[in-house]
Amino acid sequence: MDYGSKILIIAVVVVIVVAACGSIVYLMTKDPADARIDTDEIAAVYGNANNDYAVDHLDVEFIQDIIDGKTTWDKAANPFADANCDGSITQADLDLVNKIINDEECTVYYYNYFGEAQEISYPQFNKRIAVTYWQQAEEMAILGQWDNVKVANASVESRGNIYDLSGVKFIGNSAVSALDSAQVETILEEGIDLIIGTASDSVRMYADPLKSQGVETIYLWHAGDYCISTILTLGVLMDAEEQAEKFLQYWVDIKGLLEDRLPAEEDRPSVVIVMMHKDEDSYISSYGGIFTSVNDPAGEWILIGEMANVYTADVTGSKTQGRNYYQPEWFIENPFDYMVVMGSGVNSGTQEEYNSWFEGMVDKYYSKTNEYADGNILGVTYSFGGFSGYSLMMVLAWMIYPDLISYDEAVEWMEYYYDNFTDLGTECEIPPQYYTGDGYDASYL
Repeated sequence: MDYGSKILIIAVVVVIVVAACGSIVYLMTKDPADARIDTDEIAAVYGNANNDYAVDHLDVEFIQDIIDGKTTWDKAANPFADANCDGSITQADLDLVNKIINDEECTVYYYNYFGEAQEISYPQFNKRIAVTYWQQAEEMAILGQWDNVKVANASVESRGNIYDLSGVKFIGNSAVSALDSAQVETILEEGIDLIIGTASDSVRMYADPLKSQGVETIYLWHAGDYCISTILTLGVLMDAEEQAEKFLQYWVDIKGLLEDRLPAEEDRPSVVIVMMHKDEDSYISSYGGIFTSVNDPAGEWILIGEMANVYTADVTGSKTQGRNYYQPEWFIENPFDYMVVMGSGVNSGTQEEYNSWFEGMVDKYYSKTNEYADGNILGVTYSFGGFSGYSLMMVLAWMIYPDLISYDEAVEWMEYYYDNFTDLGTECEIPPQYYTGDGYDASYL
């Protein structure tokens, strides 16, 4: 594995690395006797020598054994052992790991979305933060950093039910416009130290030059199973490992429950995933079809694939989002057991408004499909495109497997997310997450 090459999706690299070294991951704790979480996910921070999800005493031992000649460094299997990225394992790497453990100010490296070992100051806590889109806002809330967010992209403005927005200034309607030249002045006026950036070249064009003015930017992926590595990496960089591990445990528990309850993979139903908008005709006109998640790196495609056999195809549409664009006729000609309709931009209204929108979409675009005839068109929000998608996993599992997952159980898992990983916790009102009306004969109802 060439870690110097441009690899777009960090989690793909992470899984291969862990498999190669055959390591067993344990929960970071001051007491080595305590149990660790059994997972293949890792924190992509240089210094995490043993490829688990923490930088701790185990990494000190790992590097010391290399220095003492007790073992040989396999650069391909354990690239993060080279904490200072100088190409060799020396006492300097050990010293840097100890600084990370002790929260001493230093320069560290992490493996970013662009396949680079990116230099950044450590630790990244008590910073004044700007987020460039709603997924990055979710990251900060999960890690307990929301109070430090002072500037946010306008996509966060409608989420006052889960974040305290009273001290936040909003800029830009897209991830790029949040950092264009017209907004940089606001970033500097607000004294922003750290940008949690959408990982794209266009955002980087505006954000990277700000480093000379004391503003650093972190670029990590924010969709699907890749979310976990992002949270773990940020957990180390921001000294928020406990919250990061709490989110990891949440996902490990859900995944384990699904594996225990659901039928074998070959017996699971087929699913196609589409995204619909309030003004769908304009999107079809602009893109040549309905947004359909067909492959990596679509977060919804990856997550829903944990419970069903999701339709896959070569990406000919948006390669960076794993989408193709199909005309409504395609869905009539290509039947599946279930269709999952994700509503983009419709989860901020009332449940009645969501139901009305959903019924209109189904009637207009899918009333002649096999899934419609079987009552197997399921509606969820676009939360699957980010970290809150994990909160919907059990809800969607209930929709597809109502005999195996109960409604109350699904809601309990969803509420746990909002109670523990959003800024307002139990005070928030959970927005519409799925169709609850009676104008369409949905199977789970």
